[in-house]
Amino acid sequence: MRAWLVALIAVASVALVTGCADEVDPPWQLDHDRIIAVRATPPAIGAGETTTLDVLVGHVGEPTTVEMPEAAAIVSPPELAGPLVDGEFTAPTIEELAARGLRADAEVPVVIATRVGPWVATKTVRIGAAAQNPTIAIAIDGAAVEGAIEVAAGVDVALTIDVDAGASVTWLTSCGTLHDFDLAHARLRVEPDDPQAGELAIVVRDAHGGTAWQRWPIVARR
Repeated sequence: MRAWLVALIAVASVALVTGCADEVDPPWQLDHDRIIAVRATPPAIGAGETTTLDVLVGHVGEPTTVEMPEAAAIVSPPELAGPLVDGEFTAPTIEELAARGLRADAEVPVVIATRVGPWVATKTVRIGAAAQNPTIAIAIDGAAVEGAIEVAAGVDVALTIDVDAGASVTWLTSCGTLHDFDLAHARLRVEPDDPQAGELAIVVRDAHGGTAWQRWPIVARR
């Protein structure tokens, strides 16, 4: 276990160093290699229940992918530290929590480190609570989106989503330029020197630890 964590920390350090080149990219840019978000389904579980982790990954010149973590381990609390198998975490039973000195009558936040390639990201899962990941339904210029997206080039395109209080929103694209990418109401504009086709994505994180994403192919027409 100790060797696994040492290796994880080393990989994280490499990711931080190699990630410096990405600092010139705006945070809404999909077109580079990185972990975008980690999801646990469900994000909060009772004692003895199981959650499964997956990861939204960005790629240079390619669409995003949803992948199982190549490796994952609990890093906090130390009483539960250990590797996971196939990205699944099963919470200890009430008796096991008590035996490890953790209160079975209180929520226990569990921090899980995940790795995909050279990138490392963490996700917090809560034991002793019940929650589901949020649902996503967006509108473009007031119209609901159900499939591939086509927008007019050279004009501001309104992107909107209704979210609960306390939720955070991140819009991402590899087509055009995003404005107000971290607000529920964002704007996309595709200029002649921007990529004219690619992918639009959104990540929503709610106040209960839930994470959801959605992705669509997008193209601009003149």
